[in-house]
Formats: sequence, structure tokens, C-alpha cells
Amino acid sequence: MVSTAAQGVGAAGDTRDIDCRVTKCVAITFDDGPGLSIDKLLTALDDAGARATFFVLGDVSAARPASLKRIAAAGHEIGSHTWDHEALPTLTDEQIRSELTRSADVIEKITGARPELLRPPYGSLSARVTGILGARQWPIILWDLDPEDWKDRDADTVYKRVVARTRPGSIVLLHDIHATTVAAVPRILATLADRGYTFVTVSELYGRTLTVGEVYYDRVDAYVGKKAAAIKPAEAD
Repeated sequence: MVSTAAQGVGAAGDTRDIDCRVTKCVAITFDDGPGLSIDKLLTALDDAGARATFFVLGDVSAARPASLKRIAAAGHEIGSHTWDHEALPTLTDEQIRSELTRSADVIEKITGARPELLRPPYGSLSARVTGILGARQWPIILWDLDPEDWKDRDADTVYKRVVARTRPGSIVLLHDIHATTVAAVPRILATLADRGYTFVTVSELYGRTLTVGEVYYDRVDAYVGKKAAAIKPAEAD
């Protein structure tokens, strides 16, 4: 079993023994917050024993520092979603660096720890942007499951899409700024838990130091189950 500690803000020193090769893991992530319904969301996550990763905006975090502190105190991972959600390929190099630095600075000021993961707004990248992110020491976290909760503001629709498409190793994209998404979360957690899923942070999902400048969508190739994982490499040949 691999002992992993969530590497991002909010879970420093809080270690769980999770091996996502043998455990059906899913990383649920939330963008654009902290949202106004954060207390309700944190309660749902806590009730389910779930850990999540929040990719927060710097300007929103600066306006709602108490909410960001609650996310960190609850043991969830906090990553950067830049300062104010500008599409990075449309910005100059200096503007991109400012988006990264300002967001990381305010998260560190509020929580006491600097974020280690970044999700670019809209998932929008270019070779130039990826190069800058790598030079600034950011692993880039995207997703493999987007229920489009930002477009279809209906809790039942969001719930059905997530539970229908989740696979072991999925990274699920949600937005905690939408009340309909927050309303869907308890049902999502209950159904996936019944199917044997463990809810982990992005760092826990991978269980290793991520490569700066590399783009990560999921870890669906890692889950082999207990029986296969128990076979030593020499025996498998």
C-alpha cells in the first residue's frame, strides 16, 4: 500500500493510506470559488468522508478569505485557478506570470501554504503558456469528465452525467459557485460510494510528485485491482 499525503494547501501533514492502483479512486474538483454555498458543500463532503481539490480564483479568495480558510481546515486540497479567470493564451507573458503570482500569493497569505497545482481557466493552453507554467513550476491539472454544470444548471442533470461517466481514476470537473451543483453533490457522493469509489484529492490520486509543465487529465490507466496489483512484475512476465 502506498502512503500518500495530499501535497497541496489544506492537507499538509494529513496522511491517508491510499493506493489508487487497488482502490477505485475518483478525484472530484471544484473551480471558480470559493462559492457562496461552501458551508453546505463542505458538510456534504465531510458526511461522505470525501476529500476534494478546489481550484480557486485569487480575486474571489481575496473577497472570501474565511471560506478559503474553511476549505483548508477541512483537509481539502487547494490549487490555483489564476487570479481572475482570463484565458491565458490571450495574455502576454508578463500578464500570465502576474495571474499566477497574484493568485498564489493571496492563497498563501490566507492559508499559510502556497498552492502546488494549477488549472488554467477554460482548460485553455498553448505551447507558449505550457512553457511558462513549466518554468514557474506548475503541474497542469485538467479533467476527463465535464458534466457541463456551468451550462445546464439542473442538479438532476449534473448528478446523472457524473455517475454515468465516472471511471476509476477520473478527475471530475465541477463548479462550487453554482447552487445546483452543490445540491447534486450529496447524491453523487452517495451513488459513487455505493459503487465502491473512494474520494481523493488530485495529489492523492497520483500518489507521487507531479511533473511541472505536464498536463494531467486522469489516472484511468492506473487501476488494476487488488489481485493484479498483488502480482509481482517477475511473475507477470
